[in-house]
Amino acid sequence: MLNETLVQLDTDLDGIVAESYAASPPDTLYHYTKMEGAKGILRSRSIWATRHDCTNDVAELRTADSAVVDIAQDLHRRGSDRRTQELLAYILRDYDRFKASRFLPAYLACFSTVRDSPAQWWYGDQGRGLCFGFRVLRDEAPPDHPALGWSLVRVDYDEQSVRQRIAQAFTKILKASTDAFPNQMPLEAKTLALTALYRVAAIA
Repeated sequence: MLNETLVQLDTDLDGIVAESYAASPPDTLYHYTKMEGAKGILRSRSIWATRHDCTNDVAELRTADSAVVDIAQDLHRRGSDRRTQELLAYILRDYDRFKASRFLPAYLACFSTVRDSPAQWWYGDQGRGLCFGFRVLRDEAPPDHPALGWSLVRVDYDEQSVRQRIAQAFTKILKASTDAFPNQMPLEAKTLALTALYRVAAIA
């Protein structure tokens, strides 16, 4: 019975994590780039992703980490269930040591849903580069790299909206975990819950 409950909890948590960032891809995405970048794309027939800590706005990463900690603190302060308090205490104590960016670098490629956007031409060398349009045929892992995880994620520039989404996902994860084990939460369930919380934080 324990194993069945854990399997169901794992499935439920996977759904919550996926729901926290899921977005339906548009029919066409646009990529703005300088002329040198455009030449590289045409020659290689590929778009290279940039390691997350080598982007031109590292402050965005620190903002996301700060939001995760603030939300965990707020939920811990307002919470009354000792099991959720314990899970949040682990996050607050260990987040800096175990956040995803310390172990598994993410690589990013940026696209826009807008064709010929004045704001996006900043990435296209102030209009001296090129804007490529790509039809989105499928949203699945490339067959030559089956071991790599990847996803198309919509960027949200509204910090309040980002914080709200993280808080909602955290709340759902904590509720699903305590609902699955109303009395004593086994170590395996705590591990599943913490992993789900860290996955939401990593995506944020």
